[in-house]
Parts: sequence; structure tokens; C-alpha cells
Amino acid sequence: MTTQQTITGAEIGLLSYLFEAVGDLLTPEQRQELTDQLTSLRPAGVAPGDLITAELFNAMLNNINDLLARVAVLEGEAIGVPEIDSILPIGQKAGQTVTISGRNFDLKHLNLIRFESVDIPVGNVLPGSSSTRLIVVIPAVPNIGTDGSFIEVTVSNAAGIGRRNYFLTPVIADVMLSNFVAQYQGGFTPNIAIPANTETVLTFNVTGSASKAGIFNVTPTIEPATAGWSVSMAAGSATLTMNGNNATQTIPVQVRLTTGALNSKAAVKLAIRAQSAPTSGSDFVSDEYTVGTAPPASIAGILIEGWKKPAPNPNLTIAGNMLTMSTATVANPKFFQVTRDFNLAANISASIGGPQIAPNTGWTATLIATTGQVLAPNGTIAIAASAAANSRHTLTMRVQLNGTFDPNNVTALDRDLSVPITLAAGTVQATADIRVRAP
Repeated sequence: MTTQQTITGAEIGLLSYLFEAVGDLLTPEQRQELTDQLTSLRPAGVAPGDLITAELFNAMLNNINDLLARVAVLEGEAIGVPEIDSILPIGQKAGQTVTISGRNFDLKHLNLIRFESVDIPVGNVLPGSSSTRLIVVIPAVPNIGTDGSFIEVTVSNAAGIGRRNYFLTPVIADVMLSNFVAQYQGGFTPNIAIPANTETVLTFNVTGSASKAGIFNVTPTIEPATAGWSVSMAAGSATLTMNGNNATQTIPVQVRLTTGALNSKAAVKLAIRAQSAPTSGSDFVSDEYTVGTAPPASIAGILIEGWKKPAPNPNLTIAGNMLTMSTATVANPKFFQVTRDFNLAANISASIGGPQIAPNTGWTATLIATTGQVLAPNGTIAIAASAAANSRHTLTMRVQLNGTFDPNNVTALDRDLSVPITLAAGTVQATADIRVRAP
């Protein structure tokens, strides 16, 4: 038998408003359940003069948010499951601020934000929060230990729960956290084959961040170990000085590579480790380099360099083959331009084919002729053979967004891009991954 509680005049007014809002969507049994939900929000036994604690009040707020979310579902309002893409900056401590980025964070529908076992009331999110990001102060999570610990961060509403792990740094210790990636910049003389048993200097840009200032050692190895191949760091490149505070830095380094016998191949591995914390750092493995009668590429006679953007263009970022346009540029303009240099060996001709995008909706890409090039009616460019030892050319493209960016489905416009460059020996693809992301 259900115990009936006396309903106050204020509660009758709220129930009348809710029942009017949902109309005939509720059965008599569901209306009774909603009434029970409302009356259960009242703390039992509260009398005049009793202390209403913060814990009690926050629990009531969470219950109210949960109730409102359920009403929204009954009214037919679509509520997506929260999805967490990132929690930044890395390595924060209790009491410091982080931004949880993702989607479906509409505050009127959220009923819980939790760091491991500790709840953050939805009403405590900081100004600047929105449906795609939550700015919060990290609560004091117990049992982190002296070395820090990965915890689970959850954001939930009536539709479901979004989860993501986050490394929480203990207040009593300052753990070194870092992350690095390297991008090949050059080093081989254009159109000169990588010679056997010869030393070559390779240049990489190492981009990374560290949670605190420190010196990082860069240790190169051959991956896998290959007879006759060896590497060492050039003078001044064996260490990286990081400023800390998770600030992103890009530092050029040079690697002295000694090749092996003809027709052998190997990659270069860079292990980047903090002197003060040898477990903190990252590994990077380059593409394979091949010793032979042709430059280092998949077919003889061509060397393709990395993607580049015209400067300045702060709304476009390039990391390897990833081309990312900021959502700040989606409204106007809706395009970006990129280039990629390539070199042809002597007496070799080539044809740059039309760019292909898959899936083939939402984006278009077109070639742009540069000095000495002619754009054919079919959108291709023919490169004539040159008797010179080296023949340097530039692939220039205009990539345009035709679709509509949906902040609730940020991967919907991700596409694979490829541009075929055809020689007599075959075709090599200049590939890229294009996407739109928030700045």
C-alpha cells in the first residue's frame, strides 16, 4: 500500500503546469508516479529551524534536473546521449579548471556530472559552458595516490551516459605528463636516390607539450634493426627543452642516418623521454626509407613532400595527412588552399589527376595551376619531362566545403582525399584526411 503525502499549494501549482504541458501523454498511473517523484524531492522530517545543507540542496537540484529531463522526453523533445570527445588541459589537479568538450551537453537536460565517485551539481558549471562544452572545477577525488590516477568522468541525461577517462594529478605531487608527435620535413636531395652505405641528415619537426618544465632526451633507433643501418642525433638535437604548463611547442631536430646495402629498407624511431621522469614521453616511427636506384617513394622517379598551407592561415591546421578547417571559417569563406611539392627525376613526365573525395558529398576539391603548369579542361595538369637532374613542381588545390556543419555530429563531414600523380612506372596517390572541427 502506497503511503500518501500531503501536497502543498505550491506543489499543486507545479503539478498542474506539468500535467498541462504533457497533455494526454500520461496515463493516470504515470501521473501518480510523477506526483510521487515531486513529493519525494522534499526531505523527510524537515521542521522549522532545521539546517538545509549544501549536500541536501545539491541532491534536490539533481533530482529536479532529472525530473525535467524526463518531462522533456515525454513532451517529445529529442535528447541525444552525451558524448565526450576530450577533457583539457591534461594533468590538472583538484581545484583546477578543465573543459569537457563533446556534444549533447544541454544544461536543461543534464542530471549528473561526475568525476569518479564525486558529483558536480549541474548548477556549478562555469560561465562559457554550452551544449558542446562544460567548464568545471575538478572536485577532490579520493584515493588518487602519490603518482596520480586515471579516473572516469561521466556526463548523463535521460537519454544515457557519456564516459571518458582522465588522468588526475594528485595535489601533493607534480607528475610529469607529456605527448609528442614528429613530422618529416626533409633531408633527401630531390630526385637523388638514397644511396647505399651513405650518411644522410633527416629533419623532423617535433610538436608536443609537457605538464611541467623539463629536459627530454631524444634517442633514435632503426626500426626494425637492419644490417648496415644506423642513426644518431645531430649536434643540438639530442634534447628538447619544454616550457611546461601544457604549452604546445614545435622544435626541429636532425637525425644522421647511415643507410645499408642496395635494395634494403628501414624506418627511424625516435623515443622522447623526460630526464626527470623516464616513463613520460612518446615514441615516433617514420615511414620506411628505401635504398635503390630511385628516390624514396612507392614508384621510381618521384619524391612527394608533405602538405603545406599558404601563410598566414590560422584557421587551417595540418598534422601529417590531417587537414583540419576551423568551424570559424565555415560561414565565410568555406574553403582552404593547400600545396604539396614533388620532384621528378630527369627525363620523367607526369600527370596530376583530378582530386577524388570519398564519400563524394559535402566537399569539392579542384586543382590550381602554378607557374609553368596548364590546367586542362578535364581538370588535370600535365608535367613535361625535363632533361635536368632535378625537376621540382607544386601541387596546389582549393578544397571547398559545400555541406552544412552540424556541431552535434562533428564527424559527419570527415572525408578521404586523394590526388593521383601518374608516371610511366605507375600511379602514386597524394592522400589527405579532411575535416571540420571547433577552433
